Amino acid sequence: MRPDRHSGFAMPTAIFLLVVVSLLAALMLRFVATTTSVQLLDVQGARAYRAAHVGLEKARYELQINGNCPATAQTLTSPAAFSGLTIVWRCSASGTAFNEGGSSRQVYLLNASASGGTLGQPGYVERELQASVER
Repeated sequence: MRPDRHSGFAMPTAIFLLVVVSLLAALMLRFVATTTSVQLLDVQGARAYRAAHVGLEKARYELQINGNCPATAQTLTSPAAFSGLTIVWRCSASGTAFNEGGSSRQVYLLNASASGGTLGQPGYVERELQASVER
């Protein structure tokens, strides 16, 4: 009696299918992990942008309402919504003062930045905004 040539054929096929399914599952898991970290960085970037906008508004308020344009960078105490971010704003006179309609005017450059995390490490975000204001 001859041995059946098809005996044992199911085992290599099953192992091959298990390997292929395992590789697909690993690939899918990696894709989900990457997508999640990208979304987290996107949210952190949006928070940093909004925090920089808060810093710009603070600089504008200090200049327009209080008439204050400090020569050194000012660190703003972060509101609770922006915990973990450092907000820094600056103000500088741009050019020379000029006369307009009988009153002296000056253009100021406002700059604000917000950053969080450690520079050079994954998860670091920084956003910077600038504006020109006449006073």
